[in-house]
Amino acid sequence: MWRVVIGMMIGGGFLCFFGYREYKVSAGTSSVPAQVSLLDIEEGNIPENNYLRVGPHYRWYDACVYEYEIKKGGRGVTDDARVNHFYYPVYAVDGQFGLKVKKLLKKYGGYDRIPDNLPDDELVPIETMMMIVKTSKYKKVGKLPEGLAEEEWIEGLVVNSINTMDDEEKKLLESEFGPLDFDKILILEQGREPTSMGAAVGMMGGGVFLILAPLVVMLNKGKAKPKPPTGPATTRITPEPAAFEPVAPPITPAAPNDNDSNPYA
Repeated sequence: MWRVVIGMMIGGGFLCFFGYREYKVSAGTSSVPAQVSLLDIEEGNIPENNYLRVGPHYRWYDACVYEYEIKKGGRGVTDDARVNHFYYPVYAVDGQFGLKVKKLLKKYGGYDRIPDNLPDDELVPIETMMMIVKTSKYKKVGKLPEGLAEEEWIEGLVVNSINTMDDEEKKLLESEFGPLDFDKILILEQGREPTSMGAAVGMMGGGVFLILAPLVVMLNKGKAKPKPPTGPATTRITPEPAAFEPVAPPITPAAPNDNDSNPYA
């Protein structure tokens, strides 16, 4: 019985936790994504709506960070290693990064032909990054994209309030970009949609019920009156009062009286 109670309480705790996370990240978010320009975000204009559809941008896959799993007994990363999540920076095509990249692409004839050691006047201003995309789209290390890609749009939910990169992932990014202010950089989870307030509150309410219901049942069970002991059925026999029949007293003949005369003597 206690295993069931503990299991329900743990499940209720998880339901409350995830319900609160969804409530926190979806609060004040519309059901329709806001159309935004990444250039506006790079210039410091952060949208209030967390559900965004970001316009033309560059996806710089070579500056990615990802978390992977290695099978027990495995040696190093292989193409079959499972990817849990994948982060990559994005830049506005008409921002400082994008404009510089366009010149380099035109000059060298392609991304792969851009030399690693560029002169100072050709260095790309990577520090203008204001958005990192998180995705679970790619399941294997061997399937991760590489290079630089120009895309028309990307849609997702800003999850900074419930999701932050761990310290190791931050260090890996800073090794590429230098010191970064992660409090200002938006983390957009690709493809994620906001949860309705009703659903989030329902999750929290269901979690509270799963936590309290078994406790109430157990407390009421402990207060229940003890039942009488069960055993062989017994019958109590009450003796009936004895029947009483009146008895006439014995008749004793009277003694003869000398004064009495017998007319027949």
